[in-house]
Amino acid sequence: MTSQHIEFSKESPALKLDVLKAFNRARACELHLPHGTVHTPVFMPVGTQGTIKGITTEQMALPPIDCKILLANTYHLALRPGTDLIDDMGGLHQYMNWNRNILTDSGGFQMVSLLELAQITEVGVEFQSPVDGTTMLLTPEMSIAHQNNIGADIIMALDDVAPSTIEDDARFLEATDRTLRWIDRCIAAHKKPHCQNLFGIVQGGLDTSIGGLRDRCIQGMIERNLPGYAIGGLAGGEDKTSFWKVVAMSAERLPANKPRYLMGVGYPVDLVVCSALGVDMFDCVYPTRTGRFGTGITSKGLLRLKLAEFAMDSSPLDSECACFVCQKYTRSYLHQVMKTEGSIGPQLITYHNITYMLHLMTSVRNAILQGNFPQFVQYFMKSWYPNEPVPEWVIEALKVAESVASHYLDVNEVEMSRVPLLRRLILSAESSVLSAKQMMGLRIDIPSETSLFQFASAQATQEWLVSSDQAIGGSSTCSFEFVPHEEMKDDKDAPQAGAAVFSGNLSLSIQPTEQYVVRSGYCAIRGNVPQNLHLHGYKGLAMRIKTDGRTYRINAQADSWNPHDLYMGFLKAPANEWVEAELAFSDFILTSRGYVQMNDPTKLNPASLRTIGIALADDNEGPFSMAIEWIKAIENVDTTQVAPKPNVSLKTDLLEEDEVHPELNQDKQEPKRPRKSDLII
Repeated sequence: MTSQHIEFSKESPALKLDVLKAFNRARACELHLPHGTVHTPVFMPVGTQGTIKGITTEQMALPPIDCKILLANTYHLALRPGTDLIDDMGGLHQYMNWNRNILTDSGGFQMVSLLELAQITEVGVEFQSPVDGTTMLLTPEMSIAHQNNIGADIIMALDDVAPSTIEDDARFLEATDRTLRWIDRCIAAHKKPHCQNLFGIVQGGLDTSIGGLRDRCIQGMIERNLPGYAIGGLAGGEDKTSFWKVVAMSAERLPANKPRYLMGVGYPVDLVVCSALGVDMFDCVYPTRTGRFGTGITSKGLLRLKLAEFAMDSSPLDSECACFVCQKYTRSYLHQVMKTEGSIGPQLITYHNITYMLHLMTSVRNAILQGNFPQFVQYFMKSWYPNEPVPEWVIEALKVAESVASHYLDVNEVEMSRVPLLRRLILSAESSVLSAKQMMGLRIDIPSETSLFQFASAQATQEWLVSSDQAIGGSSTCSFEFVPHEEMKDDKDAPQAGAAVFSGNLSLSIQPTEQYVVRSGYCAIRGNVPQNLHLHGYKGLAMRIKTDGRTYRINAQADSWNPHDLYMGFLKAPANEWVEAELAFSDFILTSRGYVQMNDPTKLNPASLRTIGIALADDNEGPFSMAIEWIKAIENVDTTQVAPKPNVSLKTDLLEEDEVHPELNQDKQEPKRPRKSDLII
């Protein structure tokens, strides 16, 4: 299908961009491509190998999804089934029965995601296949040839991608200069400019200075006069302040008459903020991967449907969504099908997540067109952060985008002149007062302690998630059950009502069928912190416990742009004694995917605490047991009650399910944080 009514320019014979309306930097456009018109800002779902996992192309094309453009990956398609075969079948559109637009990534992202399997030279990138170990050379010329065979409407130049978090100026300089040299090779190799649009990718690390690496790369790309441009090298673990500043600078300096594409970004808050900064196109596997693991993206935030709290929830997944999943199924049903083996649960949640993402972008676009973009941003942020401050980086970015008006702030409790001191956007009424006083240095009177969990009945334990390495082929077993007082008669200090007992057997053995699992040995429990609590000002956790003397890991999750961020503390109490152990929030360390983030100073903020967990993950096989009466947030931490940070095993990398089965995760697009330290916990 070709847009015959569109008069494409000689400059871009297969692309035309019409800017319909703008609100400061944010803009709503029509992007005319060979397979139809795309309305921007737009989110492009990722079908790495020509398919969205669990969703058919017919479902993608029909309402309410009605997707106009999706993404496929050159590297993975070249591996399987091969682009010559795709070309013989009439191109990817015909091969996958998709008569709408396709964008293909060049394969450059795999330099980061498969960093340990790639060797980069001036010639190109040599990859070792994670599937069978064979090597594959990808040069700029070969990348373009593959994409010409695939027949995508937009094809990406091969770029040299340096992880955004490395501290190596020479590597960033090399990658920037090489990206500019490779774009010329891509242009020369491109055989189908009349029907395929070649986009250049801007690199340059986090340098946003005038005349710096990003600026040089942008100017170099503009000189090539390409149909469109992408902002690359982000979403790799960099801090959010650096992230938005790079996006703002790049979008501002790229041509206004060409589409701007931010690669690998798909968290809903990021989409809204970066649309405000002037980005037109986005892609990410976030909605599909989180769907496969049971997380629904809704108008009120994220719902982790495997949690026990949804077992009896008769509500729809999202009351504001018109997709058939939300119209026909309850959260309880989705919880149950995610707890059983089979594909229906991931398919249903993935379908909803894609629907949500595309409708979110429709809402952004309509708000711009209707002239009420500030009001939309206000509504969105209130929905996603109903009880806590909007992140400071969001506020800073929106101010630069000039999409924040004074009425965004709730000024019933504070004078407008004080607002710049607060650096807050939207708070609930009570939380607004607490934060305002805190930011202005006023005394905040809070109770000396606030109960988070009281284990006085069986229901209290049923709301916690229990997991072990059996999910990845290990043999450890564990449970979290309430034991009433009468069954603890031999324990004279046992709580009057009883206690919750986290117990089981830790095993390091691996099932012989699990050839991709490199280690095992963990058991864990996790509970959701009640969201009606205000934890501003609290300094730590207190727990009344009785343990076997082993070292346990206390895990805390807080609001974060990175879903893999986890704060860890360590607890080693005397064996077989009831004690009140205390841990300071300042002693928790930030980790991501099991790796300590040595260069990230972010501290655990109790106001944004979402979950508390307890885990055992060491090399000591055998039975374990921890009894817990309660967990509290406390205002003052008695350092004499805090067990010294133990020299625990620093070699027990806690792998996630999607990391131990690489053959099942070829569509993995979201980069991990690079390993900043050998410290693995």
